[in-house]
Amino acid sequence: MTERNSQDIGIQARFAEAEALGAHVYVLAAPLHNGSLPGALSVRRDHVACMLDGGADVQAVSPHLIYIPPSHFESARGWLERHGPASPCATILASPLPLAALAEHLKSFLRVCLPDGEPIVLAYWDPAILATLVGSAEDETLFVKGPVLSGEQRQAFLAPILRWTYWDRKGALRQIDWRQDRMPASAATLKPPLKLDQGQVDALTEASVPDGLLQHFSEHAPELLADVPERDRYGFVCRQIARARQHGIEGPGAWMDYCALAMRHGEAFDSHPDGVALLRTILPTASDRFSAS
Repeated sequence: MTERNSQDIGIQARFAEAEALGAHVYVLAAPLHNGSLPGALSVRRDHVACMLDGGADVQAVSPHLIYIPPSHFESARGWLERHGPASPCATILASPLPLAALAEHLKSFLRVCLPDGEPIVLAYWDPAILATLVGSAEDETLFVKGPVLSGEQRQAFLAPILRWTYWDRKGALRQIDWRQDRMPASAATLKPPLKLDQGQVDALTEASVPDGLLQHFSEHAPELLADVPERDRYGFVCRQIARARQHGIEGPGAWMDYCALAMRHGEAFDSHPDGVALLRTILPTASDRFSAS
């Protein structure tokens, strides 16, 4: 990237850049977040690859890789500009590989192994998870900045990808910290499935905490969220966790308690004399009740 912020470059320019590199344009779409996908971007079966194996119920929620031919750039741009910033439903890739080959490559990285060998699905079609995994230095909305993957893991995962663009939580268009003008001549030495170490697992777990806390409040105490505008809730929770850590408060359960106090008494409650007494209700007994709720 030049010094200009990547969000200043629109979708049309991303498509043009891919063409200039001799690459195809793809959208990795998540129907779970927009039920009109993949059909809204393509009705041609030979232009769409389902990323998860299974029946109709699995395919209905599976991410899909969609080829966007140059003749459809304008219609795709219009749809993406309307829907991309509103929900984590789509990311944009540029790759010289044809659809089937790129889909096969990406599918091979869907499952990773935990330190004990247990396989899990890595939901990199979610923009926040993607950016945390591979890094996006300009994205200030990330709770865990990343990259979580090692350099060797990133090389293996991103080898056929020249550009990968996503919308952050505020709707700004971002480029992950990965740019190459051509695929490497030799294949990556690291083969899937990727094996995560405990530090990587911990980082991905921590990255999910703000969303987990918001889900908890939405399900169990929605009245506490009433005074926080929906678009500001994620940032609000992240700020409260940062403030809690300044007091030595750690763990999702204790952070949940701290967020609840901030929702009831205001973000700056800990700067007032009465706030000290409120903090004492957390500090000695803070337990990780969140995971048990």
